[in-house]
Amino acid sequence: MSSRSPMRPIRIHNAPLLALALAAACSQSSTTTVDAGLDASALPDLARAADLSMGPAPDLSELADLTAGGGDDAALPAGCKPVPTSNLAGVSLRFTGKTCSFTLAQAAAGISLPYSLEVAKDVSSVVAAPGGAACQDPGASGLIVFETILGGQESYCVCDTGRCIPPTLLPTTVRAGSYPGALSWDGKNWSGPSDFGAPKGPAFPAGVYDFIVSAVGQVTGGGGGPVPFEVKLVVPITLR
Repeated sequence: MSSRSPMRPIRIHNAPLLALALAAACSQSSTTTVDAGLDASALPDLARAADLSMGPAPDLSELADLTAGGGDDAALPAGCKPVPTSNLAGVSLRFTGKTCSFTLAQAAAGISLPYSLEVAKDVSSVVAAPGGAACQDPGASGLIVFETILGGQESYCVCDTGRCIPPTLLPTTVRAGSYPGALSWDGKNWSGPSDFGAPKGPAFPAGVYDFIVSAVGQVTGGGGGPVPFEVKLVVPITLR
C-alpha cells in the first residue's frame, strides 16, 4: 500500500474504484503529484497501474451486505434514522451523535457530527481507496474514511486539496477495534481549499440533507481477483 503474479485487466466503472486506480498508479513514485480534478478517463487499467495480488488469500466467504447496526437509534429523536450498509464482513459505520436536527444559528456557530468505524475482527489483504478525495491518507484503522454533506444544490466536503503526493496504498490488515471520527461543519458550502485557499460558499438554507460517511477499496489475494467493498453510513440532517 512477494512475488508478483499476472492479473486479468479490470476495467473500473464507478467513482470509488476509479479513485483506487488513481491512487495505485500514483503509488509507483513517491514524488508524483496528482490533482484531484484529473480526468478519470485517462487512467490506465488497474492491472497495469499496480499489482495488487500480494498478501495471503482472504476468506471471502464471509463478505455480506450488513444493513443492520449503526448507532443507538432508540436514543435518537424521531426523523433521525441513520442507514448503515456494508459488504465488508464485520466492518460497519455508526452514528454516535445525540441529535440530527440543528438550527441555522447552531450550524453557523459550528457543529460536530460524530461517528465510529467498528471492526469486529481483523480483515487481511485490504487495499483502501481515497473515495472522494484522491490525496487523503488512511486513518488508524487502515481505511480511508470520506465525509460529505449533500442535498439539492448544496454540498460540503474536503474533496479538492490541490496538488499533493498521494498516499502509497498497499494491502494491509484492518485491525479489530472502534475508531471514532467526526465532521466539524459551519453550515456552509465548500469543496476544499484547492491550491489557492478557495473561500467557503454560502450557508445551507433550512432543509434536510444527507450526512454521508464511507470507506471504499478492495480485498485482494483471492483466486477470483480483487473484490470491491463499500462501508457506508447515511444520516439525515435537518437544518431549521
